[in-house]
Amino acid sequence: MNVSGLDLAREIHSVLVTWCEEIAEKRGVQPPDVALSTWHCTPGGTWIATGGNTSAIAMWLRQQSSWVVEQTWYIDAMWPELIELRRKVRGLMGLWQTPKAMRDLVVELASSGGSIEEMREVARARRANA
Repeated sequence: MNVSGLDLAREIHSVLVTWCEEIAEKRGVQPPDVALSTWHCTPGGTWIATGGNTSAIAMWLRQQSSWVVEQTWYIDAMWPELIELRRKVRGLMGLWQTPKAMRDLVVELASSGGSIEEMREVARARRANA
């Protein structure tokens, strides 16, 4: 049994639930049903989600996504956290690859004969797929 995988699944669920609660509060909508999660009370008295129906939580977030991406905090707060979760999942699955260093991109640009604008497009596409 891969305990790291179970821990990561709990972390993913907890992070997504936290974002659901914050989005629901900011947007003035109902958050996902609390029954979709299992809960644990911390020593400080805070309840945190520790697992549950992550698929349903993700579906709720997808339904809010058009509103979320228009918010100023999305790119600075939510996006990096989701990318970090994705990195952890890919690492656990053995799929994570270290991104090319800038010098490698410069060498690639110089040897390809492409324009700097073409290279920027390639870099944007790679970031989108990261």
